[in-house]
Amino acid sequence: MITKQQALEFIYELSKKHDIVLDVPHGYMEIDSETDMDRHNSDFNFSVKIKDKSLEKILTIFIQMNLQTNLFKQIDFPIPVDVDMLEVGQIYKVHIQENWDHRYFTAKFLGFDEEDNYVVKFENNKPCTKFDFREIYKVNECTD
Repeated sequence: MITKQQALEFIYELSKKHDIVLDVPHGYMEIDSETDMDRHNSDFNFSVKIKDKSLEKILTIFIQMNLQTNLFKQIDFPIPVDVDMLEVGQIYKVHIQENWDHRYFTAKFLGFDEEDNYVVKFENNKPCTKFDFREIYKVNECTD
């Protein structure tokens, strides 16, 4: 699950370039593009309404629904995700806590262990379990 801190940081960064409507008590979030001309184009208007009334869940569902859209492909800051949203071949910034040890790394996601779907594999890192994740961010390689 995306943490409250991740959600707040993401919304803050996104608000620098886009208008955001956020109504947590009603489970609603909407993002409009920068210009009025684009606002009525469905490619530039993204929203979600869910029954859950938590900021973290609203943002998680919003990201899941729109991760493959142009809005998210153009983002040049890390996008918070959870383990179930990982895509093979994508690059992630990861914070893991195993027992008392903390590890931070950025690596390409290779997939889940075939025999044990709780084990997650990243390129050039030892496998970790789903339960060890503290934060995960998808990193877009944007070119301007």
